Amino acid sequence: MATSRVWSLGPMVLGVLLCALGLSGAQSNSGTAREDAPAVAAEPFEELPGTAGSIGATVIHPFQSANLGTELGGVIEAFHFDEGDKVEKDQVVVEISKKRYRLAMEQAEVHLKSLELARARAEEDLKLKRGVFSQEATTRQEVLRAEAEVEIARSRVDEAVKQLAIARLNLEQCEVKAPFTGFLAVRYQQPFETVDRFTKLFLLVDTATVYAVANVPESVLSRLKKGDSAVFVHGSGKRSTCEVKKIGTLVDPKSGTAKVHALIDNRDGALRVGTAGRLEVGR
Repeated sequence: MATSRVWSLGPMVLGVLLCALGLSGAQSNSGTAREDAPAVAAEPFEELPGTAGSIGATVIHPFQSANLGTELGGVIEAFHFDEGDKVEKDQVVVEISKKRYRLAMEQAEVHLKSLELARARAEEDLKLKRGVFSQEATTRQEVLRAEAEVEIARSRVDEAVKQLAIARLNLEQCEVKAPFTGFLAVRYQQPFETVDRFTKLFLLVDTATVYAVANVPESVLSRLKKGDSAVFVHGSGKRSTCEVKKIGTLVDPKSGTAKVHALIDNRDGALRVGTAGRLEVGR
């Protein structure tokens, strides 16, 4: 009977031991997985030192752009370029009707000449009265009055000179010129339309050089510096070399990113403003 009980307990003990061993092994494997998890989730930036990697969505922006307008009101007589045309620096893009402003300039010129003649007469009169006063043939009061007339005549001439300069400037401003070489991106107005002062006429963009503007995570910003080499990768796979020129200091609280500008030589016009891609920098 005793022997029978021993044999009947044997399988039970063996089963308990096997379960205990299985549980211990499961706990050991679980611990190993937790230790390895951080390595799997690590950023490529840390895992691949010395290589290049993408640091954020990137869009091509013009090196410089300007919304050009008119400093005076009038009627548009001519628009010399269409959207997409290349415009050289100082070329006339828009002409405002000049008739009114040319007449105003001519009137200012005539007015100035008349005042210059009046000043010359006043100065001659003063000279004569000083000569007469030296011979005691007139009074000191007459001399002082002549001197005052000269000062008034001179101030009137000075004011007329400024008015003429303004009239000439207005006439020049009838021709709206390109401040830099670029492409006419948008025409806001059309010929024969009436415009007021400071009305926008057209948008000019310089694309000979462009910026690849990337939204870079805050954790990566400290690893970048001005002058770093970079590569802009177009959606088609085309690669353009560039150089980091600006590193933003303001971080967007929602995305946790700041803007980084990399300058690209685009004289061949391969990259268009608004093109999307990614930016890669050396690690």
